[in-house]
Amino acid sequence: MLSIGTGCNVKDNDRMKASQSSRDITDTSSVASMSPIKPMGSKPVKNPNKPDEHQKSGRIWDKFRAGRFTPDSVGPEHNGRYVRISPELNIITPKLDDIQRLDEVRREAGEVLEQNTSQVREVAHRLVASTFFFEEDLGSMKQTTSGYTCKGSIFCRFRNSSNEMKALGGFLRLSLKGNFEPYFLVEDDIPGSAAQKVTLTETMIRGMYQRGYLDINPIRINGLKEYTVIKILLCLQATPYACGDTGLPISGFPRQLMSEDGYNAIYPSGPTYIIR
Repeated sequence: MLSIGTGCNVKDNDRMKASQSSRDITDTSSVASMSPIKPMGSKPVKNPNKPDEHQKSGRIWDKFRAGRFTPDSVGPEHNGRYVRISPELNIITPKLDDIQRLDEVRREAGEVLEQNTSQVREVAHRLVASTFFFEEDLGSMKQTTSGYTCKGSIFCRFRNSSNEMKALGGFLRLSLKGNFEPYFLVEDDIPGSAAQKVTLTETMIRGMYQRGYLDINPIRINGLKEYTVIKILLCLQATPYACGDTGLPISGFPRQLMSEDGYNAIYPSGPTYIIR
């Protein structure tokens, strides 16, 4: 989930911090002596763009994230599921109804975000990874002599032949650099076993952006224990992201896949597709 804030004014934040620091180191008597005398009957001027409004939004977001985490959901894989971007602008943020300054805010926000392209790229790639999900074949979950196994396929939430599927293919096309092709990694808990690699070949990506079609062959996933945490990651670049990982989790992962009661545990009313 990506939350996009309205942005905040860095200068106002700096002034507020400086004012707070001054109050922290000044005793009450000196503050009283330095406070200006206001005329009788005067009313304080309320700043509609005051910095504490931005901080309030940030606190709401922090509270929302805190409510989504459990003792088991820790680590970078879970932290990256909820991201907020609220650029620190170098201009006075306008009122919400001041549409004449909209272009100015857009330019400023663009310039600020361009200074941190690594974060924006990682967020964009996380959103792309979230368009894919794994669907287990009905009845394929079995216990074996060496652990557990199941079979299924990786699907995209965009319907075949849709404009969204074609656009996604166009985006994946940008990751085809040199010999690199984007791929999925399936990681289990079996010692010494290499992660399964499922490549999105150039031919498959061409089918996406030209015809809006994607078909990935089924895969089999094995695990030693019933509550094994399985990871399925999408790798869109050869170099690590700012978080240190080279792959980002697809929708619903990591999770204890082997302990689930088949298809209906995750998709009780069928898979969800995004239609526009």
